[in-house]
Amino acid sequence: MRRTLLIACAFFASSALFLSQNVFAGGHESPIPPTQVAETPGLTDEDVIVVIGGSGRTGQRTVQQLVDAGVNVRATTRDIAKASAEISADFNWVTVDVTQPETISAALDGATYVISTIGNGQMPEQIDYQGVVNIVDAAVAAETIKHMTLVSSAGVTHKDHYLNKMLNNVLQWKLKGENHLRTSGLNYTVVRPYGLQDELDVSSKFASILMDQGDDIMPNGIVSRVDVAKVSIASLTNPDANRKTFEITNYFSFEPNKWEIQFGLMAADQGPVSVSD
Repeated sequence: MRRTLLIACAFFASSALFLSQNVFAGGHESPIPPTQVAETPGLTDEDVIVVIGGSGRTGQRTVQQLVDAGVNVRATTRDIAKASAEISADFNWVTVDVTQPETISAALDGATYVISTIGNGQMPEQIDYQGVVNIVDAAVAAETIKHMTLVSSAGVTHKDHYLNKMLNNVLQWKLKGENHLRTSGLNYTVVRPYGLQDELDVSSKFASILMDQGDDIMPNGIVSRVDVAKVSIASLTNPDANRKTFEITNYFSFEPNKWEIQFGLMAADQGPVSVSD
């Protein structure tokens, strides 16, 4: 019902642009009232942000945004020489293999925030579940981590999702990883992107970010990795994002820069999440 109302709003509010901009979440119109967004508190010079999976496609964009903001960031990779040569020699690379907990602990020494962007459809039990468990446990043991943001995936509660059939039950393992974070005692945010795009057509000045909850199936939902990075970074210090899980996609909005107000519209988690029937 909620998505039906959103689609109806889009149709009546901007039918012409709905037809031309249907790349964005099937043409969803903004559910956000035209009001001033609350500013996300900034990161300080004393903060150290560790991006686990920094050499991945979403991780690279996350690290780049933090570097551009002048933030102290450690980008993790399994192969520093390769990452320096193929991605950027300017990043502060540190070696982490999430299947080896001791490497995570070393990377988190003195850190204040963690963003995990890891994922592996060929080894989801080892990476998307046990790897996340290892990151969470290392963050708890570090005793300095103020917040952890986990980039997961939309569809994790749908047992019969086609990605489970294609990629060794990857979404089920991701959900198990999410639940370990939920019960860890850490401050956290779980970001669930719909279909990830390296370079989304965002030529329209009306492209924005839509948050939603309920893990509904959205066949046309797509989101740029750049926007996943934006949401992940903002969630670290925005108290309205704490202990919340939500899906994100791109959509059409008359106020594309006011997406952060949606953190406050999302409901907080009430414990572990179960697979839907």
